[in-house]
Amino acid sequence: MGKISQSAASTAAYKIAEPINVKAQQVMSQIEEFVVSIYLKDVPAEIKKLYETHPSWIKTTSDCYVTGTGLAGSYYVSFKQNQPAIKGNRPYIALNAKEAEKVVKLKNQHDDLVKKHRETKQEIEETILALGSHKKVADNMPEALRFLPDVPSNVGLMVQVEPVREKVKCLIGVSEDKKCMQNI
Repeated sequence: MGKISQSAASTAAYKIAEPINVKAQQVMSQIEEFVVSIYLKDVPAEIKKLYETHPSWIKTTSDCYVTGTGLAGSYYVSFKQNQPAIKGNRPYIALNAKEAEKVVKLKNQHDDLVKKHRETKQEIEETILALGSHKKVADNMPEALRFLPDVPSNVGLMVQVEPVREKVKCLIGVSEDKKCMQNI
C-alpha cells in the first residue's frame, strides 16, 4: 500500500463531502424556482403563450437581481431555463418583505451548506493526508478507503539510478570513462 498524494486526498474528500454539496445545490434550485415564480407574475399571459409557441420571437433573460429587506444590496439569481425578458436582459426584481424574508432564509441556508461543505472537505482531506498511507486509512478510517484510488501493492518507486550515478561519478572525477564530460 502506497503513500497518499495531495490530489488523491483532495479528490476523495470531495467525493465524501458531495452529499452536502448536493443539498446546497437543491437549496439554490429552490431560490431559483421561487424567484422565477415571482418574475413570471409580471409577464403578461399573451407573452407567456407566445413564448411557449414561438420562443425564438421573444427576447429572453437567463438571470436577474433581486432586492428587498434583509438582502445586502442586490442578490444575483441565475435561471436554469431562459425566461421572457420583459424588464431588460438582467432585470432587477423588488421583493416585498415576505418574499425577501424567504429568499434571505434560503440564501443563508445555502451559504451555510457551502461553508460546511468546504470545511468538511478540508477536514477530511487533512485527516487522510495525516494518515498518509492506504494501510493507515484502512486501519483508522476504512470508510474512506473506497474513495481513494487503488494502488497495486507490488508497485514500488522505480528510479533509474545508473544514469544518474554515472553522471555523479563523472562530475566528481571518479568515472572510468574519461570522455564522460562530453556526454553531460
